Amino acid sequence: MSLIPYKHRILAKLIVENTTASGLIIPDTAKKKHEKAQVVASHSKEFSPGDIVFFDKYAEKEITHEGETYILLHEDHILAFINSNKG
Repeated sequence: MSLIPYKHRILAKLIVENTTASGLIIPDTAKKKHEKAQVVASHSKEFSPGDIVFFDKYAEKEITHEGETYILLHEDHILAFINSNKG
């Protein structure tokens, strides 16, 4: 991938949940604003590809590169993350 985030930003793909934990389908009108994404690339050593990040509502900047849609997030807007490297 040739797209690299600049300075304190991460490149991620939104995680869209279409069903509830019990299996009910969530209609588009009832979905909340996205707040969770999977890291694709990071300028920071703190975040690695595969990590799941939780971020402030409306903090992301949506971009399209080579037909794929990504978001850019500043590290200051990340509230928590799940480290994909469990070792």
